[in-house]
Amino acid sequence: MPSIKKRGDSYRIMVSLGYGMDGKQIRKTTIHRPPADVTEGKAEKLATAFAYEFEKHCQGMTSLDENIHFKELYNWYFEQIAPHKLKENTIYNNRRILELYVLPYIGHLKLKDINTARIGRLFLLFGDSFLPFAKGKCGKTDINIAIFRRGYLLLILLMNTGKILRLICRNPLFPVLRQAASGDEL
Repeated sequence: MPSIKKRGDSYRIMVSLGYGMDGKQIRKTTIHRPPADVTEGKAEKLATAFAYEFEKHCQGMTSLDENIHFKELYNWYFEQIAPHKLKENTIYNNRRILELYVLPYIGHLKLKDINTARIGRLFLLFGDSFLPFAKGKCGKTDINIAIFRRGYLLLILLMNTGKILRLICRNPLFPVLRQAASGDEL
């Protein structure tokens, strides 16, 4: 049963998912803010209904770690997966590209906060040349277009890995791909 506590005009909902291997209790929390035009009783009923939906969501996706940062996924991939699939020199070059051009902008974000709009802003920062469909000189930077394409493909790889591991529900790059292929602006 979820725990519901009123905090100001919102409700904090906490769901316990048992205990982990280290003996610590596993808890998921969220905040529910009812609409401003509802009465106090109706707000409590809405919060209770939301709490039970949140509990079902948490129990159905206990392996979903939505609070992991992109940098942690990056580190895990290059420590656990890359050594078995890539040569040492390729790993070095891939890490260098991501450290220089991707991690400063989205490395600090949680995976659940990385969406199509943020990826689009990252592409706009470096110009249209970051997209694989672009040709010619890099927009606002003096970097080689091949490096941007490689960074883009690495970003797709990492996000697909996150999806396979059930860290995210969908890859936020796919709407950007469709948009770029159709020629629409980001």
